Amino acid sequence: MNNFDVYIQDQNNVSRHILLLLLSAFLITFGVWAYFSPLDITSEALGVVVPSKNIQKIQHLEGGIIESVDVSEGDIVSKGQALVSLEGTASISDLEQLRVRMASLRADLVRLEGELNDTDQLKFEKDLEEDHLDIIESAKEMFKANKRHINNLVSAQKQSLEQRKEEIRQIQARLKKNQGNLILLREQISISDDLLQSNLTNKMLHLNFLKEESELDGQLNEDEAALKRVEAAAIEAEIRISTIKDNYVSETRQEFGEKISFLEELRQREEKLKDNLKRTVLRAPVKGIVKTIHHSTVAGVVKPGDVVIELVPEGDHLVVEAQFPIHEIVYIKTGQ
Repeated sequence: MNNFDVYIQDQNNVSRHILLLLLSAFLITFGVWAYFSPLDITSEALGVVVPSKNIQKIQHLEGGIIESVDVSEGDIVSKGQALVSLEGTASISDLEQLRVRMASLRADLVRLEGELNDTDQLKFEKDLEEDHLDIIESAKEMFKANKRHINNLVSAQKQSLEQRKEEIRQIQARLKKNQGNLILLREQISISDDLLQSNLTNKMLHLNFLKEESELDGQLNEDEAALKRVEAAAIEAEIRISTIKDNYVSETRQEFGEKISFLEELRQREEKLKDNLKRTVLRAPVKGIVKTIHHSTVAGVVKPGDVVIELVPEGDHLVVEAQFPIHEIVYIKTGQ
């Protein structure tokens, strides 16, 4: 081997040594970096953005048909701002019809109270006189008709009672007269009996006195029986008068109570209708952001109790809710 070959061989050895040193240094450096430097791992997951607090759910109690939607998702709305307008289940005409029925009931109550108190004139409230003159006139006519009817019934019984009283007076007068005649006739019979025993009178005349006594006595018995019957009829007529008045008062009071109950029921329905008309417009209860509009179709139907709009209150912040695979949870830390 000559010197050149030896030189070439020494150069190759030096190159190998340098390469080995470089590889060793790279491996050491990589090991130190891998030990002290963190590795970034990317994990993917599906999630949703939700507010950190409770969502305000705007519902409608009765439901209805959507007339207009006045906001869009993502809009910032203020408290009391109109969100959705609905066609109400009740209309103004329904409310007016209900109020007319209430006015009629109020007029009937005034009429019935007047009949119970037996007044001659009815006094209606000012709003009835101004707005429902036809109802008042009808109530007055019925008031007069009812009073006329009950007065006619009572008058008929009073007339019957007066007839019975007149019969009683006539019978009593007849009894008094016949009783006096009977006393005189019996005195005549006593005198005739003494004369007959002394043969100073005719026996036929004495028998006529006895016959007349028997007739008067029978007539007295008949009049006494008739007096009892007429007196009973008079009492019955008085009872009928009292019964007519009592029945009339009882029926009037019953009708009065029924109409009061019905009027109270209509007043509650009136409040419900008025409240229903107020609720045809859904308004924001708080200031916030419109998150979701569940019913956005004009002329669409909203069922009773349906959630129409979800609202995120002002000052709330949004968070992301995501679900990661179980094997990637170890790579996730708080604050990432």
